[in-house]
Amino acid sequence: MKIDGSTEETDRIELRILLEESIALGMTATALEDELATRTGFEDAVRGWMNSKQTPNGLVRRIILNNAKQLVRDRQRKLSDPNVGCP
Repeated sequence: MKIDGSTEETDRIELRILLEESIALGMTATALEDELATRTGFEDAVRGWMNSKQTPNGLVRRIILNNAKQLVRDRQRKLSDPNVGCP
């Protein structure tokens, strides 16, 4: 299923890039997987895709990728501004 011109392959590449970015920011692959599963509510889809066992449909991939992008942005912002996330 294609959503906004994406394909399974381009989405897989995007997920790999976001995973690499999150690792560079100090997250582990497991932490990213856990957070994405929690945020999206698609635990089986997230875990299956991250472990190359299944590819979710296009809409679910978009939801997972959008949440992964937000996680990376949040992590970047937190690392660049130590006051972010503080009460």
